[in-house]
Amino acid sequence: ELKARLRFRPEEENRLVIETAYTDLGQALGKAMKLIAAEKLGCDPQDITIVNSPDLAVQDTAASASLGTFYEAMEDFSRRLRRSLNIHIGNLVPHIGKRTFSYKSTPEPAKRLHWNRISYIAALIDMTVDQDTGSVQLHQLRLFVDAGKIYDRVAAEAQIIGGAAHGIGDALLLTPNNEADYATQTRLYYQAIPKSTQIPPISVQFLNSENLPFPIGVGEIGTMPIYQAIYDGLNTIVERTTGRPLPAHFSFPLTSEKVWRLLTRY
Repeated sequence: ELKARLRFRPEEENRLVIETAYTDLGQALGKAMKLIAAEKLGCDPQDITIVNSPDLAVQDTAASASLGTFYEAMEDFSRRLRRSLNIHIGNLVPHIGKRTFSYKSTPEPAKRLHWNRISYIAALIDMTVDQDTGSVQLHQLRLFVDAGKIYDRVAAEAQIIGGAAHGIGDALLLTPNNEADYATQTRLYYQAIPKSTQIPPISVQFLNSENLPFPIGVGEIGTMPIYQAIYDGLNTIVERTTGRPLPAHFSFPLTSEKVWRLLTRY
């Protein structure tokens, strides 16, 4: 459920103010919401201000699915608003006056096609392994993303690159338990954060899907393909070196010693 109010403030140079319950944790969600609202209301994004309103608080104000919700809400809201003002096309701002319009959106998955859509991401990695030490070196990472319409490309790219860096830290820098061979860190405080020198050049390519003219979301998906990409790369290297693939019990995180044992076991 998303609650929002649209207000017109002539005393502030005729600005539109959208009050919402969303929470922005650095994802530039407000900017994307402003661009969506401007597109649907037919006005300049600079004429819109997005503010967080405490009295609109809902149970879940997380940003993970807010763009898709907000897009649908603004699409429905602008359609109702145009019908109410009898304005079919063009800028709605001059016709709003001093009125306040409230709107409550309740998603209905059965009636909304894009609620059944999910984002897709694929990774292509260039990596090498030192056969004498077992150290893994990542040289380049390319990510291909299909997440519907991207309103704020810079913020979306930053989200994906940040997620990929997090995945690299998990895969290569966590400390495995010597007995069970799994990571021993149990709290975020002890999480291994990679340095800038440990992150390879990362490029992100967004796929323009004509069938998805709405945003789906890119939060956290950058982390998802990293393990598999590194696993596939290491499996190729080990198989070419030893003639055998990685063992079925192989697990992350990687260490130089673990990789060295794989390369020298035969």
